[in-house]
Amino acid sequence: MTVFIEIVNTQKAEDELQQITDSVKGELISDENGFTLNYADKKLGGNTTVAVSGGDFVSVCRADSGFDTEMIFEKDKLRPFVYITPYGEILLETKTYSVTSLCEENRGFVEFEYDLFSGGKKQSHNRMRIDFSEEKDV
Repeated sequence: MTVFIEIVNTQKAEDELQQITDSVKGELISDENGFTLNYADKKLGGNTTVAVSGGDFVSVCRADSGFDTEMIFEKDKLRPFVYITPYGEILLETKTYSVTSLCEENRGFVEFEYDLFSGGKKQSHNRMRIDFSEEKDV
């Protein structure tokens, strides 16, 4: 099903708060195990897939952008991942505090809160919310 997707990513690093927003059309696939959103990333290029499984597990995969990665967010877990940039690979980790999601017939959301670490040092505190519905047009 084609859906309208709104993304809000809030990041606090040291004392600086930054918010990035985007609105795109994408595809929703859902089944009894969860749901998946696929969309083209207008800001970085490439494609993004967000897979939600159960109530506390999210996988975000970005490909074909030059800044490629697969990040796994699982409540109360520290997860390593490799961030691939045009300048080389960077090993990072996420510590996820909460994952909340809902998928109804024609709308839903996923929201997760996490810290990002590099070299064992906390770099930022982040909250991402992705809302989707078939009600709007981009």
